[in-house]
Amino acid sequence: MAGLATLACACSFSIPIGPITPTSDAVTGSIKQPSPAQLADQEDRRRAMAALATALDPQGAGTPVAWDNPTSGDRGVVTPLGHAYPDDGRICRAFAQTTRADGATTSGQGLACMETGGEWNVVSRKAPPMR
Repeated sequence: MAGLATLACACSFSIPIGPITPTSDAVTGSIKQPSPAQLADQEDRRRAMAALATALDPQGAGTPVAWDNPTSGDRGVVTPLGHAYPDDGRICRAFAQTTRADGATTSGQGLACMETGGEWNVVSRKAPPMR
């Protein structure tokens, strides 16, 4: 159609991701679920937190990210839930996690927020609902 113009635009933003450290052991539910911070092996924690940062990246694919430690045999998966959103100057995103450590499998959900310095902090965790 003559006289009509098409306008297209694209927007993007960049958020640096640095090391992530949980700041709270608060748990909702009757059974405390392990988080990356509660893994006994330091290398397990490092790998789990790297998977968390990758999974929660607001510009990432939004797909599950697996981690494993061949030395300890421990492993897990972090799955982002929903989209990242701004909250009081931070970027926050919910996640689900499943961890197999010391022969036991646990799962739960949580919320992590990235502070202005670029570090993800786990701000809450909860056990999955009883079936």
